[in-house]
Amino acid sequence: MLYEGRVLMITGGGGGIGRATSLMAAKEGANIVTADINADNAGKVASEIEKLGREAIAMGTDTTNKNQVDRIVAAANDRFGKIDFLINAAGLAGGASFLEHTGEMLDEVLASHLKSMMFASQAVLPKMMEQRYGRIVNITSRAGWRGRPGTAAYGAAKAAMTGMSRVMAAEFGEYGVTVNNVAPGMVLSPMTQDLYGKLQDQVDEQIRAGAVIQPYRLATEDEIAQALLYFCGPNTDHVTGMTTHVNAGTVMP
Repeated sequence: MLYEGRVLMITGGGGGIGRATSLMAAKEGANIVTADINADNAGKVASEIEKLGREAIAMGTDTTNKNQVDRIVAAANDRFGKIDFLINAAGLAGGASFLEHTGEMLDEVLASHLKSMMFASQAVLPKMMEQRYGRIVNITSRAGWRGRPGTAAYGAAKAAMTGMSRVMAAEFGEYGVTVNNVAPGMVLSPMTQDLYGKLQDQVDEQIRAGAVIQPYRLATEDEIAQALLYFCGPNTDHVTGMTTHVNAGTVMP
């Protein structure tokens, strides 16, 4: 198994891409730590993990709150003695025209993505540095590379995550820690189901976005999960500070 004996922590792990990644990693032997603001959803994912024969910790966690993040990381270290992989998947969408953006909206969106990433990474890094091994993978977005009306705060937050991850890669590479990103396009997840539940809506969205891969459809959660877990797999020691785009060719940097 690829991740036998490894421990994976996922923020925003109670549903969508976080859940899909947790299940995929557990099937390959990883034990899972789920931090999600919705404690019920986190607990449900933990139950699924345990049914696969792996161990799981789940806590309702506001990842913009450093004390709450530190609490779940401490619990994971007490139980497993380490966290090998951290995937930062927490965040919220938020959308409005630029002139309708407020300072409160910007603060909320930046906190849910950037502050969450910073707090979770700060919490796991000391143990990773001590063991001289670790993998941090952040879910950024096509929105951080390609401007789209109505996404000012979201695009800014995702671009900032990319910038922060490059600094982290440079600072912690000497400890055997890599830091990388996966930038999805539109994904068929619970968050987008209402907007793109019908196949024709997916087709229209992909055409508008400039997808080059056909047939036109949105990415699946498993496709994003597979990209995230690549960075946690074997033979990736020299891959750091990078972004993998999973968006049907709508962004080709």
